[in-house]
Amino acid sequence: MSQPTRTIDKVVDYVLNDKAGQVGDRYVVATGVGCHPSSFKEQSRSDRRRAKKLKGYVEGYALVQGFGKHELDPTNPEDWERANELGVAFGKTIAGGRPFIVVTQLDGKSGCLHNHIIISSVHPVTGRSFDSSLVTHGVLARTHDTVLAANGFTQTTELKAHRQLHDSTKKIEMRANGQYIWTDDLTARVEAALADARSIDEESFYTVLAEHGVDVGPNPDRSTRNWTFGMNDAEKTNDDGQPVYRRARGSRLAAHLTRPAINQQLAQNERLARQPVVTAPVPAPAVAVQQDAPETTEEIYARLFGGAVNLSAPASDEEQASAATPTMPTKGVVDEAPPVSAPAPAEEEPYVSPLRRLRFKKPDPELEAMRVGLADFDEETRARLAAGQRPVEAHVPKGVGSRVLDVWGAYVDPAVLAQLELRQAKKKARSDAFEVGRDLSAELKAMRAAGKQWSDAFETKVTQRDVANRRRERLEHEFAAGCYEDVGEAMKAWKDAHPEVVKFDAKDREDYVQRGQVALDEALEHAQRDRQVCA
Repeated sequence: MSQPTRTIDKVVDYVLNDKAGQVGDRYVVATGVGCHPSSFKEQSRSDRRRAKKLKGYVEGYALVQGFGKHELDPTNPEDWERANELGVAFGKTIAGGRPFIVVTQLDGKSGCLHNHIIISSVHPVTGRSFDSSLVTHGVLARTHDTVLAANGFTQTTELKAHRQLHDSTKKIEMRANGQYIWTDDLTARVEAALADARSIDEESFYTVLAEHGVDVGPNPDRSTRNWTFGMNDAEKTNDDGQPVYRRARGSRLAAHLTRPAINQQLAQNERLARQPVVTAPVPAPAVAVQQDAPETTEEIYARLFGGAVNLSAPASDEEQASAATPTMPTKGVVDEAPPVSAPAPAEEEPYVSPLRRLRFKKPDPELEAMRVGLADFDEETRARLAAGQRPVEAHVPKGVGSRVLDVWGAYVDPAVLAQLELRQAKKKARSDAFEVGRDLSAELKAMRAAGKQWSDAFETKVTQRDVANRRRERLEHEFAAGCYEDVGEAMKAWKDAHPEVVKFDAKDREDYVQRGQVALDEALEHAQRDRQVCA
């Protein structure tokens, strides 16, 4: 769960600037990834401006990551740095290449170390908005535990979301201490449904809300100005062991969750759904996305591949400096902020994958070949995506999977990394379809041996097996064509936004697999011409 904000500047000012009557420093460490902390607001605004998402959009997401005194000592400066490092690692996992800052504080009433993690909602290269489903309470808690475990840290409490700045001090402290607040959970679910591209009117909004476990009531016609949203409490149960049902008016949850405000956002979603999808990426900002220092990657490689650590720092001090995280260690010790992103020159230098800069202390032919191959793929695919083309599956280096992406993903262009992550998801879907077909074939064999081949159950399983096998074959075909996204969902979303197209046929699907959005746009042109002829 996280707290979205439409006023990211206020949130940044809240965590960085001294409060009235402040005793001591507001923060002890502040780190920017993809930006300098002091330029984060302008960086985020610049990215939103290029993506044309300045008004009426969620500008960012704010989270609080708290540590108990038994976990990290607030009096130990080394633990300050440790807390900040854990926040950076967590932010990199969920931000998906978007700029973010991690501000480590200990000025709360509890005196515990805690991080404020603020993520810009717009990707600086693709212009895509952040997927809020990645930071729902359950998903966020699991991701948080995984990241901390990967960094050798075990936390006894779950991560909870940062809430509105006008919340009580008690609530803020509860979140920092990892305590569950049902209104935060309900707000996050409603906002996630509202941010869903499928929510284009009230009825579709109700449907998406139901997927998030939220209902709207109690009026059957839902005609009130202030809707009431309800859900089951994630933690508290009644005497019968059933979850306690919670409900609250939208106006109580947030100012933008009244019915008029929601309908305004739904209308905006509907307008966006009808706009053609931009295939060319948004130009990258002048401030490069921060890369991990190679020393940090050494330990990960030792754990990932086993054996001695063999990854060294870049060859020169200049390369080390360019890869380091811009950090403000203490109050008053702030590096000069980088200049505000300037428009890209007419002729940019050819993109060179950051993977080219990695060096190994000891020869490792296998890892070296994978590094070079992935760098080649990164450079080639970045250019293909910019031209509206699909990746070439045959050019994906052997052995590149989830574990490798976890380690090297920060060195790959964000748009290319997104394709590789979709590839992993499709690879798993293909494997699942194969296993379903295999298991059903085994069951059918056993039923034949038992003389049950004439039963209705046998015929049902035959149908299920054939469906699974056709799905596997289709996924294999899409995979080989470099089409890594969910084709069915992509075509449905496009169809919902273009009612002029009555239906898709097999050729439309095949064209989309091969050529992507261009093929669907051509289908729309054909539909419009046919409609004009019929008229």
